[in-house]
Amino acid sequence: MKSDFRSDHRSPGSFGEDPMSPFESPGLIQKWARVRRGLRQPRESGEHKWARLQVKRLVSPLSGALVPGLIMLLVALLAGMTTTRDRTLGPIRLVDDAPPPELDDPPDELPPPEFQPPDPQVNVETDSAFQPEARSSRPEPDVAFSPQPNPINAVAFIRSPVTLPGVYSRRITGQEGDSLKEKGGSPQTQDAALRALRWLKLHQEEDGRWTGTSGGGAGRRDVDAAMTGLALLTYLARGETPSRSSSPEFAETIESAMRWLVANQRADGGWARSYQHPIVTYALCEAYGMTRIPSVRAAAERGLDILIAGQNPQGGWRYAMQPTDPSDSSVMGWCVQALKAGQIAGLHRPGLEAAMKRAVQGWQGLFRGSAEMGGFGYTSPGIRPLTGIGVLSLQLLGAAQADQAQGGMRHLIGNRNTFDWNEASWRDIYFWYYDTQARFHEGGESWEDWNRRFALPLVHAQIRIPNAIADLEGNMADIGYWCTGNDRGGRVMDTTLSALQLMVYYRYLPTYQTPAAIVAADNPPPAAPDPVHTHVQL
Repeated sequence: MKSDFRSDHRSPGSFGEDPMSPFESPGLIQKWARVRRGLRQPRESGEHKWARLQVKRLVSPLSGALVPGLIMLLVALLAGMTTTRDRTLGPIRLVDDAPPPELDDPPDELPPPEFQPPDPQVNVETDSAFQPEARSSRPEPDVAFSPQPNPINAVAFIRSPVTLPGVYSRRITGQEGDSLKEKGGSPQTQDAALRALRWLKLHQEEDGRWTGTSGGGAGRRDVDAAMTGLALLTYLARGETPSRSSSPEFAETIESAMRWLVANQRADGGWARSYQHPIVTYALCEAYGMTRIPSVRAAAERGLDILIAGQNPQGGWRYAMQPTDPSDSSVMGWCVQALKAGQIAGLHRPGLEAAMKRAVQGWQGLFRGSAEMGGFGYTSPGIRPLTGIGVLSLQLLGAAQADQAQGGMRHLIGNRNTFDWNEASWRDIYFWYYDTQARFHEGGESWEDWNRRFALPLVHAQIRIPNAIADLEGNMADIGYWCTGNDRGGRVMDTTLSALQLMVYYRYLPTYQTPAAIVAADNPPPAAPDPVHTHVQL
């Protein structure tokens, strides 16, 4: 029996009568009704399987759209659950601080400060051994004569302020012109002094000293303390110090000399006796007055103590510095200069003032003559070339108007007016060193006459060596020295004593005003007024 494909019993979905029927899309309601009927059929039936397939087809697109939507909804819900930080400020509460204390009205005038500012200061360079100290508040003594220079800066190791008394005010390096012109100096005298300083610099020993043979000549080597002291005095006379800033050319030379003197002081406080001890003490007292270096002060004070203790009851000294020794006018001159320099520097050692008073009596005991004409002897009264030493000493001690000083000055004016270098020996230079200073402090016609006689001849007597040393700019400069054939201090002694005379114009303040005579020729000095103090005409 043939199969009939048109049978009414064909199964759904079979390709029966129309091959295009499976692609025809039934309506949604019809399709949903058929799916519902198929799902009620047995699971193994074709209707049930077709219904499930239709459900899957229906659900798959819906899932593709629904799942992302659900995810987006979930994200939105989570975002809505996130806490939002409130960035608005809360209420502000103002708290009133306690009002500031009321200030008193300032006074019309301020009270003076407890600490008064010091005098103008300068910088001194120094190290631990050579460190300047602050100037003492003790007032400067009222003095008749001053070995004291202008402000200077310091030993060139560390820089430190130093205040200097004004008694050295004429020793302003590079500014001596006014004093030179006023007192009769000249560029020639200044140039000769500078050549001498350069000669000394060139011939300083490696350890800082000078001896009687430094620079050649026939001197002795056992006078090194005295020669070093004289050389130091010569530098100080021009206002040179160990300061690299104020004395760039000679600072190292001066520093080495000072160190050597301080280092070679003996355990008892002295240097070699005779002339050497008072010369070194003189130099260090003046050095301390210009630098305020503590180690220099200590050495100078110990030196002064020996002089004070070694003075004899008559008021004099001799070589050994023992109070049992007789008086020696040559040694006395250096002792007086040392005591005076110590007083000017403010080194008021016990017994210093009394020693200076007794020294007036000591010179009085060596005087012979009257106020009209007289002089001083060596170890006894007399009239000798040593008279200039006595006159200068009395001037330094404040007794320039005493009969002995006046009589001695008249002797110098009448009997010591010759300056002849061709016939000179070292003794002549030694005496001229004192005569020049005594007449400078006397002033007037006595000084003017002597200045005309000695200054330029002394300059011309200097032995010059051209182009021997480099100056600060590196140019070769001349040096110069003096030589008399000195077999003691050699060329160093001749050069220093000569140069000191050519710097007298600004080395000291001249003593124009002195008190009335404090001693009579035959009587001891009265207790008052003080013979040490006098007024200086500035």
